[in-house]
Amino acid sequence: MESIDFKNFIENDSNPFILFDFGGHIKYLNNSAEVLLGYINPKILYDLALEYAPKSYGHRGILSNLEFDIFSFFSIMVGYEDDENIYIRLYNKPQIKQEKNVSKEMLILTDVNSLLEANITLFEMQSSAKLSLFVDQDLPMFKIDQNSFSKILRKMLEAFIKSQSLSIDLKLLFGEYIVLGDTKYQMLELILKSQKRDTSNDDEIMQIIEQTCLTCQIKKDTFKLQMPIIL
Repeated sequence: MESIDFKNFIENDSNPFILFDFGGHIKYLNNSAEVLLGYINPKILYDLALEYAPKSYGHRGILSNLEFDIFSFFSIMVGYEDDENIYIRLYNKPQIKQEKNVSKEMLILTDVNSLLEANITLFEMQSSAKLSLFVDQDLPMFKIDQNSFSKILRKMLEAFIKSQSLSIDLKLLFGEYIVLGDTKYQMLELILKSQKRDTSNDDEIMQIIEQTCLTCQIKKDTFKLQMPIIL
C-alpha cells in the first residue's frame, strides 16, 4: 500500500478536493475543484472549511445541501492533521439520468433572437421592470420546438412581471455540449435574472421542460435555460 500513489486517484476524482494552508491559500486542488473555482470564490470554500472543521485534529463529515451556481453537493468532508493545512472535499449530488429524444417533426428552423424579442415585447406590455438585454446578434438559425420554447419563455417572464428590473442574457456556451441520442450538440444558454421573482410557476415550468430537449437550472432569482443548437 505504501508504494501506491493515491494522488492520481484524487486528481481524477469527480468530487472537488482542495487543500488550503491556514492562511487560506490553495496548496493543491484536483481537476474537479479547478472547474468549480471557475464559478465560485475560493474564500467561500475556505470559510466553509473553517466553519465545519473538527475541534481537534482529525476529519469531519457533514451532510448539507450546498449549491454553487450549476453545482450541487449533498455532503462535505473537512479535515486537518497539523496546524499548517486544512482540506475540504465536496461530494456531488447524484444526478438522475434522463433520456431525451428529439422529435424532428416538431423542430422548426428559427431565429431565436427574433422569437425572444417577440416575447419580450409582450412582457413589456405587462411589466414596468427596467430591462437589460444582452444577446449575440450573430447566432445562427437553428431548429427548435417553437411552441414549447415560447411557452416556457412566457412563463419564465411572468415570474418577473412585478420585479423592478430584469437582465436577459443569451449566449453560446463554449466548450459545453449536450448529447442527444448519438449526436453531440453545442449549447446555447438563456439567463433571466433579477433580485426577486415569483416562484409559483417553477414546478409547471420544469414539467414542460422535461418533455423537451431543453435543460434548466432554477434558483430563487434566476432561470438558466440551455438548448442544443440543432442545425
